[in-house]
Amino acid sequence: MSCGAISNTNHELKDRKKGYVWVTWTQIPNLGDPFVKIIAEFAVEEYNKKYKKQWKCKGIQQGWYTVMENNQTQYRFHLEQDEVPEGDENIYEAVVSGSVQSHDLPLLLKNKNLILFMPYFNY
Repeated sequence: MSCGAISNTNHELKDRKKGYVWVTWTQIPNLGDPFVKIIAEFAVEEYNKKYKKQWKCKGIQQGWYTVMENNQTQYRFHLEQDEVPEGDENIYEAVVSGSVQSHDLPLLLKNKNLILFMPYFNY
């Protein structure tokens, strides 16, 4: 799979134990970074494994990250599908959570978890 890169802040209101918290997503400056590609590829692999699909990534259209209170980082991507089946959407949104193991290069993300992988509808 080749998940290559094809303002920058947006906000999302998240539910947190009977309350709400604003989450600030910061745009990833370099979608071609190997670390970013590894996380996007993980999202696709987990989705394919869980749902027994053959989803293939043509490229990362957009990407953001946010650091949560529990030292977890969430990565959010808009991924373009390669070989789109008839009737299917070509852009999907994926969210992966994990913690950065080391700030030395290459960066490693441990305890990765696929939180979301679904068609993205830009209304």
